[in-house]
Amino acid sequence: MRLCTTVLVLTCFLTVRAQSGVLDPSFNGSGYATLAIGPHIDEGAMDVALQTDGKIVVVGTYQPDFSLDVNILLARFNADGSPDPSFGTGGFTGTSLGSGSDQGASLIIQPDGKIVVGGTRDAAGVPQFAVLRYLPDGTLDPAFGIGGIVETDVPGGLGRAYSVDLQADGKIVLAGFIQIGGNPADFAVLRYLSDGTPDVTFDGDGLASLSFTASHDVAYDMLIEPDGAILLGGSSGNHADLAMARFLPDGSLDPLFGIGGQVSTSLYGVSDFESGNALAVQPDGKILLGGTTQMGFAQALVRYFPDGTIDSAFGVGGSVIRAVTTGNSCSASEGCSAVLVQPDGRILMGGNGTTDTTYNMILMRYDANGLADPGFGTTGAVQVTLGAAGNDGI
Repeated sequence: MRLCTTVLVLTCFLTVRAQSGVLDPSFNGSGYATLAIGPHIDEGAMDVALQTDGKIVVVGTYQPDFSLDVNILLARFNADGSPDPSFGTGGFTGTSLGSGSDQGASLIIQPDGKIVVGGTRDAAGVPQFAVLRYLPDGTLDPAFGIGGIVETDVPGGLGRAYSVDLQADGKIVLAGFIQIGGNPADFAVLRYLSDGTPDVTFDGDGLASLSFTASHDVAYDMLIEPDGAILLGGSSGNHADLAMARFLPDGSLDPLFGIGGQVSTSLYGVSDFESGNALAVQPDGKILLGGTTQMGFAQALVRYFPDGTIDSAFGVGGSVIRAVTTGNSCSASEGCSAVLVQPDGRILMGGNGTTDTTYNMILMRYDANGLADPGFGTTGAVQVTLGAAGNDGI
């Protein structure tokens, strides 16, 4: 087994200068930075956030030895891409929630500089929700939960979190899925008070769920809208369709969004692997949902009006489907993991793409109407392979 010592890769692109879409050499001299904390077996990043001082915080996982134990990893880089020695030990800190495969999936930085991580604790092979809060120096916050950690078990079932966000009043919201017994998975959203206590004003016990179909439904991303509504994006029908749901601040579904608070979109009209992985909201309130479709082996971006109906003026009939890599087998596919609206209205979508032999980072840019930006990379897309093995992704 090959030992891996690179915990993550941070990649910075030039997006406004003449060479738009090329790696920015002012960032660590190459446009990307790595952090070696090994020798460990496996390390990877799941989410990133920017502090007000320009420092970059990354959350993910690492496996400290050859056991099956996997821990949550939090790291911080200076604005120039160098590890921040004032954070944790040499720029990183690890947290174990017990024996098993724990995961840090998402993070948000509070206005006071504290870092909230949402993820999953592996409880004897049964995943359960976990939220952790760290002080700005990387130590766990003793004023949050028990020693900085809150674990929420699903009675008779399991839960896994993929996204965390912060309300304006300091309450913490976690999203993912729950699965009770042998039943299919359902969208799930949990809300906590600022000290980690479940907020019982949210659907009566702090947890609300939604079943789209008789198959598995999973929420992968979440946004809290200006009015306090909670927007979830993911997949429904065992990854057959893109899916969204909107919950009101009290935990009930928004009856004015889609049909009874939920929206499902099939891009090809057939049973296909489709998943909504990343959400963004434009200044005019229109919603962008980025994801993947296996039918086209491609990344997908769909735009909706605030009420959940598709905006047919965007792209072709409301969606943009594009494959940058080449291939026509199940091993040749692309996926979106992040969507960002620039101040000028252009849309960035990041993810990965695979051929039969490589796994690359992909960044695309579209104008406000869903047309590829010809001034960005090659016809609006950039592919980056950093490792010799070609195992890279955003």
